[in-house]
Amino acid sequence: REPYNQHFYYWFLNIIEQNREYESFSKIISRLPEVVKHFFLKQWHEQPTEENVKKAVQLVKDHLGLTELPDPILGKGKFPPVLKIRGLLHRDGNKKKENKEKEKEELD
Repeated sequence: REPYNQHFYYWFLNIIEQNREYESFSKIISRLPEVVKHFFLKQWHEQPTEENVKKAVQLVKDHLGLTELPDPILGKGKFPPVLKIRGLLHRDGNKKKENKEKEKEELD
């Protein structure tokens, strides 16, 4: 609900972007409605409404430029892939820093 929608959209899309570089991202996108339900349940301990799930899925599809989701990639697990909130320690910040330092050395 207003005026919090924009804040929520920014937060949620930030989490989507935090997961984009990882192998599991294609699985996450392929099973996005299930992933969103599970994520909200874990995050707030409440079952989201179908309308909330549809809005979040559409938000992600618009952000990624998708008209429809790919066919589900099913794994062996009981639960859908986990959409993780990745703090700075889990975003390979040091790896990116090392790559920039290497690039700088190569230019010198």
